[in-house]
Amino acid sequence: MRKHHSKQTIFGLTELDLWHHTVLIFILTTALFAFLFFSPSKILQFTIGCIAALLYVGWGVLHHYIDGDLHFKNVIEYILFAVLGLVILTGILI
Repeated sequence: MRKHHSKQTIFGLTELDLWHHTVLIFILTTALFAFLFFSPSKILQFTIGCIAALLYVGWGVLHHYIDGDLHFKNVIEYILFAVLGLVILTGILI
């Protein structure tokens, strides 16, 4: 159950959720542009992927903490998706 009770907006998200997801979109978009900018260097691209993965996990943990529904399974889920993304990225860069 959420600790904050806000009016739901688009897609059933609260205003705070919209801000959270805007931050996530900013993180991922910035990572994508950095990835494309450093396309000549696979090492830098992988580093950007690792940083994006860490920020994604951190964002997810913080988001659920603020919502009051942070559980161990949430953390594991975000970590597993980040690892999956890095595995796919590694396969693409090799």
